[in-house]
Amino acid sequence: MNDLYRALASVFPKDRITDDEVVLAGYAADSAIAPGSATFPSYAVLPKTTEEITHLLQIADRFRVPVTPMARGSNIAGMTVPVQGGIMADLRLMNRIIEINEDGAYAVIEPGVTFHDLYKELKKAGFFCHLPTAAGG
Repeated sequence: MNDLYRALASVFPKDRITDDEVVLAGYAADSAIAPGSATFPSYAVLPKTTEEITHLLQIADRFRVPVTPMARGSNIAGMTVPVQGGIMADLRLMNRIIEINEDGAYAVIEPGVTFHDLYKELKKAGFFCHLPTAAGG
């Protein structure tokens, strides 16, 4: 176990941090990047709170490693594929709809909220939400 892993393990429980190559392979490509042509991250973590994100970024800064964020993995242009290894921040567990403001006609959501989940909640409030055809979830 190296110092970077120990630092990450001080923030994230074991079930939300991995260096398993099989799991990391899933973060090394998307539909635009051929599997095997991208760099694997060294670790993947699954934050649940903004506080955990803050700690993650502090650790990454201290160890001088890049962090690549990914919400649901529906990108198709390589934007969430790491190019230098580092840490993959898989944000799918940050999936709360914080606010639907009917007067201002906006919603405050976390990055792991799917379009489908947002659509269901907006529909309950009497709103319509266009679902992009390329989106995941």
